[in-house]
Formats: sequence, structure tokens, C-alpha cells
Amino acid sequence: MKACSVRWERESTSLVDLCPNCIIRNHLRVSCHHVVKLLVNIIRNKGGNCVGVAFIILNWNKPDITIRAINSIMEHENVALRGDSIIVVDNNSDYDKKEELILFFRKNGWLVIGEEEIPEINFTKPSKVLVLNKGNYGYAKGNNIGLKLAKRIGYKYAVIMNNDVVIKEPVVDKLLPILKENEKIAVVGPRVIGPDGKNQGPSVKPEGLYYFFFLPLFYPFLYLPNKIYQLWKKKTLIRMINEEVSRNGFFITYWVMGCFMLVDIDVLESVGWFDETTFLYVEEAILSEKLSQVGYKMAYVPLVSVYHEHEVSTVTLGKKRYLVHLKSILYYFKKYRNYGVIRLWLIKVGFLYNVFILQPVLMRVKSLLRKLKNNLIQRR
Repeated sequence: MKACSVRWERESTSLVDLCPNCIIRNHLRVSCHHVVKLLVNIIRNKGGNCVGVAFIILNWNKPDITIRAINSIMEHENVALRGDSIIVVDNNSDYDKKEELILFFRKNGWLVIGEEEIPEINFTKPSKVLVLNKGNYGYAKGNNIGLKLAKRIGYKYAVIMNNDVVIKEPVVDKLLPILKENEKIAVVGPRVIGPDGKNQGPSVKPEGLYYFFFLPLFYPFLYLPNKIYQLWKKKTLIRMINEEVSRNGFFITYWVMGCFMLVDIDVLESVGWFDETTFLYVEEAILSEKLSQVGYKMAYVPLVSVYHEHEVSTVTLGKKRYLVHLKSILYYFKKYRNYGVIRLWLIKVGFLYNVFILQPVLMRVKSLLRKLKNNLIQRR
């Protein structure tokens, strides 16, 4: 290979990772097309020092699940080539669970810091970092800590990823061009497949009183009409997605699943990051409203997918998670949908009735019907 006349001092790990085959004796030699590619990426990055993305993963008492998520990133994403970082934010896990994650990071020679050390961080190169929070701050504040660290390192783009998500194919390379080429798109999400094989999201704007009050309280009367309506809505949504994706490669939606989404860090900073008033749930809808107020949108890309074991990290909250969910719902409708006291009260009544009365009754009825069906089969 002919030596290139352009010679770079090896000052940036991100440059090295872009052209790993060009490193010779602590120098980086690049051909002209590499230089052009590098400059284009830097210009598109609009001020960020790092050309790749930062993966941000929250952990709370699930180190094994988090390590699996990290390994899936390392296996299927172009981490070294793009110059990506992986930032794990631990929300004050129990001592033994936290130590397991610390041991994993230190064994790999990766960085472990406390949240109070973030303002002192001054490196601008791809890294694997474990941030130890002093408290369990929930989804919004926990991810904000990761986003602010990614911003400080020099990233413009970040992936918000649940630790119960597994990547089985390169995803970011399919999503990143959409953010870079569309100024008014601030968040992009892939197809999310649940453990049952069904799609999770994307979602339309919540219907408020109908979904949270009228449907549960008048369930026997609305069951069949609602079933027909939901089938029609699903069919219509699929048709709209297919048509728009065939034209543009993506579909503009109200929100994408918060378990995996690629975001523009600068835009999120401009709208005040995630709303830290909520601890868990409804973060995507709140972010969607904040973005739409300043003209930004979310895009859904069904041509690439991730796998999500939903609630693996929240099921330990037990029934408390329903009350946490309700609190977030009421906050969303009050602040971002301008619901008054009466409508909020009706939503609260409908939600509690659905969770603690209707659903247990329906589960009991379904269980009895299954037993009856099994008995009839055995008699035959």
C-alpha cells in the first residue's frame, strides 16, 4: 500500500477507529477518500468531537441482563469503526449487584466513576464507562445523567437502550442517516419485538378519557365495538406505515418505544432533556410533546429490529409500579395535554378500577374457562 502524503498525529481515538488499518507507529496515514469521508462526518456531526454514538444503558439490580446487553452491542454494532462509547448508568443497585457490574468493567479495563465526578471528565474519545449514581433516580433522570456525560465527551448522537433489550443485527447504521439527513427529526426508533414475537409500538397519541375511563368502566358494552375499532386502527396504521416507509424509509409517529431510540443530544438539551418529574413510564409521550412544541418529530424505522424482554427490570416493583404508572399518566395529561381536575379525576378512577378490579376479574374468568376447556377435552 502506498504511503499517504497526509499524516495525522494520533491524537484522537475516534480518528484511529475510523481507519484502524492505517495506523503505523503511532501515526495515522489515510488516503484521500478517507480524509474526505472523515471531514464529511465531522461536518455532519455539527460540533461534536466524536463521530460515532454513545450507547446509554440504565441498570438497577440486573447486572447479568446489563452485561448481556453490552455484549450484544459489542457483537453486532460497529463500535470500534464508528468510535462509539458505552455508558452504563447504575441507579444505586444493591451492594452485591453493583459490585458484580463494577468487577465486570474493571476486569475489561473500563472506567468506573461516581456521578459527582462527571463535571471533572475531560476526555474526548470513545470509552466504556460505568457511572455510579447515589440514588435510584428512575428512567428520566438516570438517562439524563448518561446523556450529559455523552455530551461532555463530545457526542452529538446517543442511543437510549434498556438493559433488557438485545441487538441481533447492526441497527445504528440504519437509523443514523435519518437523523443526519432530516433536520426536523430528533428521535429515531427501530421495530421492537417482544418476547411473544409481537411488535411493541410505535404509538399514536393516547386517547385520554375513552381509553382510561369509559373503556374499563363500560367494558362489557364496549368490548366488541372496541375490538373492531382496534383492529381497524391497527390495519390503518400498518397501511400508513408501509406507504410512508416505501417512500421515505421511515414513518413519522407520535412516539417510538423508549427501550431503544437514537436521539439528537443537542435537540434534547434544547428542550430540557427528559422531564425528571416522572420516575418511570410515559417518558416517550412527554418527550414527544416537548419536541413537537419546537417543531421536532420522531421517526419509526421497521426495516431493522431489536428484541425487548418487557418489564424484566420493573417487575420487582410489584403492585407499586401501577401507582408509579398512574402518577406519570396524570402528570402527562395535566402538564402536556392541559387536562383539568375533573378529567384527571376520571382518569384516576378508571385506571384504578381497571388495574385492581376489572383485570383481576377477567384473569379469573379466563382461568376458569381454560380449566373448563381442559376438562371437556379430557372427557372426550
